[in-house]
Amino acid sequence: KVGAKSSMEGLEEAWRCSDRFFEKHLPRGSEMAQPISLRHPFLFYVGHLSAFAWNKVREPLGLLPFKPEFDVLFERGVDPSVDDPSKCHSHPRIPDTWPPLTEVFEYRDHVRD
Repeated sequence: KVGAKSSMEGLEEAWRCSDRFFEKHLPRGSEMAQPISLRHPFLFYVGHLSAFAWNKVREPLGLLPFKPEFDVLFERGVDPSVDDPSKCHSHPRIPDTWPPLTEVFEYRDHVRD
């Protein structure tokens, strides 16, 4: 379609929007806040968009994982059940200790490059 953004342009715009959102609404030091107990801490969402995109394009492009533990950690969130919000749908294992924000930023930036 003439004038339509390429997929990459759309993805880059989504990343810019999410960066602006986190810069505005997530003060440093609050990344481990978890206002909804059945959801991940905010830190998860910093890495989620990059992991989701990376996991979708890596294999078809024949690219090797560079940090497979983050590919899994950030691939899917925790979603409460619609029928019983006190329970969650199945999801990957939640870590006992989350990685530092600096490592999540490094992962995010590597994916974007």
